[in-house]
Order: sequence, then C-alpha cells, then structure tokens
Amino acid sequence: LIHDMESIRLISEKNLSFLQKLRIKIEEFKFLRASSYLITPNKYMRKFLENKNITVQMRDLEIFDYLISQEVEKKLLEKRTFKKNSIVIAGNLSKEKSAYIYSLPANLDFELYGVNYIENKDNQTKNINYNGSYMADELPVILNGKFGLIWDGPSIETCEGGYGKYLKYNNPHKASLYLVSLIPIIIWQEAALANFIVENKLGFTISSLSDINKKLRELSNEEYELMKQNTILFSQRLREGFYLKKIIRNI
Repeated sequence: LIHDMESIRLISEKNLSFLQKLRIKIEEFKFLRASSYLITPNKYMRKFLENKNITVQMRDLEIFDYLISQEVEKKLLEKRTFKKNSIVIAGNLSKEKSAYIYSLPANLDFELYGVNYIENKDNQTKNINYNGSYMADELPVILNGKFGLIWDGPSIETCEGGYGKYLKYNNPHKASLYLVSLIPIIIWQEAALANFIVENKLGFTISSLSDINKKLRELSNEEYELMKQNTILFSQRLREGFYLKKIIRNI
C-alpha cells in the first residue's frame, strides 16, 4: 500500500545531492518491483509507475480512509457551527513545505492548525488565526471553517516546488481529514484528487489562491448545502475504512 513516493516528492529538493536522490529512486523501485500487488493512491501515481516500467499488478485506492474513535465520532456528529467564509489550513505549516501561508490573500479569513508555524508579531494580520497543533484523531472535532484548503509550495499563484508538484500524484492526508470533519474542500485544479472532489460535489477547484473570492461569490447557498450534505456520506465512508476494505475485497 503506497502512502508516499519520496522519489517523486523529493526529486526537486535542492538540499539533496544527486547521489541521495539516486539512492531513494533505486531503493523505492526495487521494493515496488519485489511486491506481488500494489495499491496506488490514484491513477496518476499508477501511470507514473507504469511509465517507470513497474509491471506489478496495481489498483487505485482513490482516497485514504481516516479512522477515529467512537468518542470523537459522537462529538463530531453533534451539531456544528461554521465560521462564514473562513478557510481552514491544516498540516505542516513550516516555510519549507508551506511557504505560501506566509503570503495569504488579505481579503479572506483563514484558520490555521498545525506544527512549525512561525508567528510574526510585528506583522500580524487580522484575517489569519493560528489555532495551534493537535493530535490527528482530535482534529475532526476541532476544525472550524467553511472550506478546507489543499495547496502546497511557496507560491499563492500555483502549486510549485517539490511539495507543490507532488499534489499531482499523491492523496493528501488533509483531504480525508477535511471530509471526515464535514468540511468541503478547495483544491488546486491540477491536483490528483481534484477530479474526485469535483465529481462527487465535495468542493471546487482553483488555479490560484486569488481565485477563491470569486468562486465563493459565484457559489450559491444551494450548491454549498449540497457539498456539505455530500461530506456527511464521505465522512462516514472514511471513518469506516470503506476504500481500503473495497480494494482488498477486489484484490
């Protein structure tokens, strides 16, 4: 079961030498070729591996499940309130991985959750609220916002750099977190999960963070309510391990 491929994610990292990158590639591909069956996150990573002459049988997971305790689930299903137009960003908030959060648009409200956030007290903005970091199994009850954002890299104009481009191949953990938390998703239009989000009416795509305000203005209350209702179904699926169970049965 493939969670991450470092040979894709770290290939453009400048702090790694050529030999380090080569070693990662050799080790990963040797391991994959020795497997009898591969569960890939999505069709884009599967096609990448097929193009690298990985001939092992493969099947796509689609999205990662997100198991939580019965206690957290009970709290989650109680009545929740959402902050109007606030955008949730959860995960590693370091400048190495998520430099874009230090240049967020001033015309939107953001709720940040995660580790390695650097607060600049000399340049604090009223539209950004840092909520600290929590354990992964606590977050579904704690996250509070109208949408969850899936974006990576240094730029607010597009997802670039090693981590940004990696969205074209991986299934971000935060996508499952947002859906389990009953929060619809805003995602980069070139991300591997973009089609899954749009086809299941779980959110919308953007090419740049500057697109968000326009998309929100164009979004009707009915469309948003449909997205919220759809997160209820997918939250239940992910909490029950639906996708991994399905693919194991198929195998």
